[in-house]
Amino acid sequence: MSASKMKNIINLFLLLGLFVASLPSYAVPPYFGISVEENLSFTELSCLATAEQALKNDGFEKTTATGSTIFAAYRNKNPYKYKAFIKCLTNVGVIMVVVAAPSGAKKKAIALMEKVKQGYVGKVMAKSNTTCDAQAYVIDKDVQGLNVRQTPKNGKVIARILKDTVVHIVGAEDGWLKINSWYDLENSSKTTGKTGWIYSKLVATSLRGYGEKGINAYMAPSNFSKSKGKFKQEEDIVKILDCQSKWLYVEGVLMDGSSVNGWLEPEGQCPSPFTTCP
Repeated sequence: MSASKMKNIINLFLLLGLFVASLPSYAVPPYFGISVEENLSFTELSCLATAEQALKNDGFEKTTATGSTIFAAYRNKNPYKYKAFIKCLTNVGVIMVVVAAPSGAKKKAIALMEKVKQGYVGKVMAKSNTTCDAQAYVIDKDVQGLNVRQTPKNGKVIARILKDTVVHIVGAEDGWLKINSWYDLENSSKTTGKTGWIYSKLVATSLRGYGEKGINAYMAPSNFSKSKGKFKQEEDIVKILDCQSKWLYVEGVLMDGSSVNGWLEPEGQCPSPFTTCP
């Protein structure tokens, strides 16, 4: 074990000791529920800000930040019997939630972690002009083609691209995708050297052929993130809402038939309208 990880473990036990000591004498002995999530790509500041907001949204009236940790106390009929702290170990890609409560501490810890992760996804979606590196294809049925605009929303139309054209996505902003090249498969025509914006929901990708195993719809653009379920097998396509690096945030159907928005890993993408991917 590395020295830095050992130091983090020692610090955690010290924090737990302080946490127990800070409980009021009349409180029942707490049950500690611990939930850990790795590699959400948080910085320490963004982690702390998201965690603090999640605590406030959950009814915690008193929050105190100390270093990489936020302590919080909940005030209701029994003041401060329900406490929590969230620690951001961003140097090793870990976020830890600990809860002390008269009952249901584990459930509360897991719920808090989910709210932190959801807050993270919201921040990712709100980021302006995200950098991406992914491919997809046009599903717009307009015979005149999908507008490629100079800027998002109301920008000047600089080109039109037909259904099934494969595009290279390099950015995203408020429901629009930035592309820098496209390939018309039917006419074997490739356009490069042009940069423009297209409406994201008119672009999609197929899913790779994983058969009955399905493909994860992740809560965040990371294989360590929790899955919301499995997308249906390769016959289905998913519409693109946003992107980050090689990951796509998509709208699709799970194997149980329910609709979901989730992150699709690069290995699950098949940006071809005519053939399936192995």
